[in-house]
Amino acid sequence: MVCGALGRGKISAFINLVKMKNTRVWERLLEALAIIDNQAIYAHIGDSRIGLIRGDEYRQLTNDHSLVNALLKAGQITPEEAERHPQKNIITQSIGQKDEVQPDYGMITLEDGDYLLLNSDGLTNMISDSEICDIVTSDISLSEKNRNLNSLCQQCWRTG
Repeated sequence: MVCGALGRGKISAFINLVKMKNTRVWERLLEALAIIDNQAIYAHIGDSRIGLIRGDEYRQLTNDHSLVNALLKAGQITPEEAERHPQKNIITQSIGQKDEVQPDYGMITLEDGDYLLLNSDGLTNMISDSEICDIVTSDISLSEKNRNLNSLCQQCWRTG
């Protein structure tokens, strides 16, 4: 989901609750976003993502709650090893799990022309940051931007 810039004084909220089918369990991931004036407040559980596109740069605002990301942050594997790690789909936090969940929270001040992108890790794992920025900052409607990102992601899945 691409969220465009909003005018001052407007309040919007987006909640993206995604059910992901794993081989043994259904994982419930959460991306929540509230925009009040030029402030964006977000919460995150799982390995879906919230990112900021400012100008021609994409910056991931959330951290994946995954085993591989934990290994990466601990310096036990390299980014290259993380890309092809056999356990990269193991989620360490999800809604409904037995253990208590510790969501990530954050707040960011938005500037004119900023975009917020709520997406699965599949999109940002398969499509380069520059391709995402090109689509999101193009002069087309938000729904067309969503369609183009989805189409590109599906094309990457088909071609491997």
